[in-house]
Amino acid sequence: KLYFAEGQYPDALRVAMRINDMSLVEKAMKAAKDKDELVHKQMALMLGANKYFGFEEDDDTVNRLISNEDLWEHFQSLARELNVEEAKTPEDVYKSHLSESSS
Repeated sequence: KLYFAEGQYPDALRVAMRINDMSLVEKAMKAAKDKDELVHKQMALMLGANKYFGFEEDDDTVNRLISNEDLWEHFQSLARELNVEEAKTPEDVYKSHLSESSS
């Protein structure tokens, strides 16, 4: 109840999942949907990570996040952003050839 009063819906969802109370999960998801759509989607990812696949939403995008359908695409996007799509040699990682000192 404290997390709901403070508007901390992800924390409220975490506690609801911990005590396995589906009515509190639904309450947290509805409250987050009414307040902030991005937080709502992040909480859908939390549900998917904890395998709460029985939870259904009206929004198909949120259902895809809960069921982890797009998880691979999210990992691929992150890999592109971090520039780690291809394997690197130790020289590429440590760039030791740039810091050679002549002593």
